[in-house]
Amino acid sequence: MKMKNGQTQQIFTWIFMLILAVTVLFFGIKTFRSGEDFKDEILLVDFYKNLEKKINDFYFLDVRSGGREDFILPSGVREVCFINLNGYSSDGSPKGDYIQSLNSFSNVFVFPQTEFKENRAKLDRFFVGGDIICPTVTNGRVEIRFVNDANGVKIEEPNP
Repeated sequence: MKMKNGQTQQIFTWIFMLILAVTVLFFGIKTFRSGEDFKDEILLVDFYKNLEKKINDFYFLDVRSGGREDFILPSGVREVCFINLNGYSSDGSPKGDYIQSLNSFSNVFVFPQTEFKENRAKLDRFFVGGDIICPTVTNGRVEIRFVNDANGVKIEEPNP
């Protein structure tokens, strides 16, 4: 059985349309996924800005005044750690070595660090009581206690 010229053209048209549909679907899914990653990066930048605002708010309150604040983070964040600038000594773990290598440039770290581009920040006017403090992140939220101290704002884990 011999195909006519019009029938051959119709098959190639359908094949072209199928390839075009698959290409559009592939790039649509790729764009959607990159949009999700972008949303997480925006949430992290928003976290740093809100954290800095709260630190400044407590800095200008009376000495010994304090309070708890709740912050929203991307769902991939497992841990947020605070250190004093130039005041951290590694415990020998990969996380500790990473923090120590950057402790003169940053004092707020988000883990896992390979998951996000904006995985650290340098904020002023705060300190921690010990070497490091890492409040628990649960369901994309972290609760932090701020206390105005004569030296600045002390960041603590909230009491259970």
